[in-house]
Amino acid sequence: MTDQDEMPAAGPAAGLRPVARQLVAGLAVAALLLSSVSALASTFTDLEGVRASAAENTIMQRGYHAHHSSPASNGRYTYWWNNLSKSCIRTFTSDGVIAATKTVSGADCGWYGGATNNSSSNSGGNKDAAAAAAVAAAALIGVAALSHKSHHREDQEYQEPQGYGDFEMGYRDGLYNHSFEGRGRSDAYSQGYRAGVQERDQQSSYRRGNGYADSSGGRGYGGGAQPAQFNDLVGARAGGVETELQSRGFRNVDGFESGRTGKGTIWWNGRTRQCLQMITVDGRADSIEDIQTHQYCR
Repeated sequence: MTDQDEMPAAGPAAGLRPVARQLVAGLAVAALLLSSVSALASTFTDLEGVRASAAENTIMQRGYHAHHSSPASNGRYTYWWNNLSKSCIRTFTSDGVIAATKTVSGADCGWYGGATNNSSSNSGGNKDAAAAAAVAAAALIGVAALSHKSHHREDQEYQEPQGYGDFEMGYRDGLYNHSFEGRGRSDAYSQGYRAGVQERDQQSSYRRGNGYADSSGGRGYGGGAQPAQFNDLVGARAGGVETELQSRGFRNVDGFESGRTGKGTIWWNGRTRQCLQMITVDGRADSIEDIQTHQYCR
């Protein structure tokens, strides 16, 4: 036996039997793979600008599967879930191309349990904390899980579960065409209601062009008069907007407080059958939405 044969192997596995060395090597490889999977969750920007069909194949090759998708005015949001890394990513597709990617909370993919391998991401913040807040918010308002997703609130994060809960209540009211409960509600509720109305409009887009009106134009209710335009009034002084709405055939039928600094008004146009909700903040029209129904819109 030579001196070289008698020398122990160098490295952390020195002196171990072959089986033990193989085990150490296997554990090292496994750790590397887990690290790579975790890193992938925040490195999908390389797919931005890529055709959706090719990008989606790449996402699936990286261990993700499509969890759900949601239509938008100019594209579609898709949420992808990786069960190994417990990470959720969001892609936005427009004109057949991946326009944007973002790593989001596991709650967006229906994950509400434990720590994940992806506690932070290119979107910033602690995603486990956001998921925990979603759980607390759902319990607060007595629902099994939040139905809105991060893109509905434009990725805004709230300091307390109450904010998520208020947004969810507003979102559900808007989505399911309930009356706006403005009195005593927070800004988060108002924001959620607007998001819910917009989502309902997106989900009902198949009805456009068949005798149903929408806020962007097209045929009137029942094939009647052309709907009056109003999107051009957003951002203008409230006094001028009210005068202009009256000139376009609307009348003020109700009012309410909106959060700490805003107020809301309901406007009805009997000719076009439009029911508008205007939220005014600091003297300007912050938003105007066609909410379609209200107890005084008749």
